[in-house]
Amino acid sequence: MEAARPLYRSTTDRRIAGVAAGVATYLAIDPLWVRVAWVWLGLLGGVGLLLYLLAWVIMADQDGRYSSLPLFLTIALLIVPALVTLAWLYPVMVVATYD
Repeated sequence: MEAARPLYRSTTDRRIAGVAAGVATYLAIDPLWVRVAWVWLGLLGGVGLLLYLLAWVIMADQDGRYSSLPLFLTIALLIVPALVTLAWLYPVMVVATYD
């Protein structure tokens, strides 16, 4: 049985936070393909940006350290866009209308 490979952010091949290079190492593919996928998902309504930020926060780097983003900034960057998206998709639930 093959041992589980660790998923971590790269400390050597990073452009922003090392998430794409870490995922590419885990999947044993070129980091360019993962970066292209992040950008593509980012252009599709910002999903790539939210996933990247989430991965940045929950993935440790190669040294075992987690992101140094403050908690309030993390919440703002993840929760606020999600609420805006929900308000855009379901405006009746968020905005009360009075007849």
